[in-house]
Amino acid sequence: MCWVRKPVCYLRGLSENSILAAQVFHELLGFNVADPTVRVGAASAAVDAARFGDGEVRVTLAAHAPYSVSPAMFRAIRVAVDERPAPVTSVHLGESPDEVEFLKQGTGSVRALLEELGVWAANWEPPGTSPVTYLSDLGFLDRCALVVHGVQFDGDDLSRLAALGVTLAACPRSNVHVGVGSPPLEAFYAMDVNVAFGTDSLASVSDLNVFAELKEARRIAPRSAPSAHSPAVHRDGRDWEGSRCRGRRGETQRRRPRPCPTRTPGSRPGDRWTDRAP
Repeated sequence: MCWVRKPVCYLRGLSENSILAAQVFHELLGFNVADPTVRVGAASAAVDAARFGDGEVRVTLAAHAPYSVSPAMFRAIRVAVDERPAPVTSVHLGESPDEVEFLKQGTGSVRALLEELGVWAANWEPPGTSPVTYLSDLGFLDRCALVVHGVQFDGDDLSRLAALGVTLAACPRSNVHVGVGSPPLEAFYAMDVNVAFGTDSLASVSDLNVFAELKEARRIAPRSAPSAHSPAVHRDGRDWEGSRCRGRRGETQRRRPRPCPTRTPGSRPGDRWTDRAP
């Protein structure tokens, strides 16, 4: 999986005969946008233009984070994603204490940065909730959403993610590098959350070696985290639970993920995927 801002440019170099299978997220930002629907519509057109081949490389829309995407844009992205056959999306969530402070109080370094960049929205009101509650209440989270980070999640957050069937992708090396602490991996597993692993990006790690990520995960949670030799680990940097959101056959035959079902726009299935096909 990867996150890009210009999917057409990114995919131009990929051959239609490539043996690679990938899920590409066209990530959107916009905290103060006059018409989020227009921006999301343009992004959807770019995603459609990036389609090619037999579908092994798939592109979808994603939101960056709750401090860089407005509530209206979150809703517009979700509507656009729901119109696709495999409504997969992603968001960075619960990474730093600054993000939590911003959502609960509307203060701190995040607001200062938005004001400095000239993108602060004077009519925005802090929801006064946790990041998970905020996006859940907006209707953005469901079983086909990939949530990245989760360092600041508490028990209530994890319980809600588990109930929604959301997959949580931990990036422990990146979290340590940027100074937000280590993800509570033991709690992730104890709360029966679907856990995946990723490297984030070269901006916050020295390499994209997922085995190094798993090594750090084992250091943090030796009783729970998978090892580099686990049969549930995939070569693209996500474990089996992450692969089920991709809507394609996995790379092992141990389990076969079911694709996210086709939905009518606006529907919000609340049931979890608890099945484990042989």
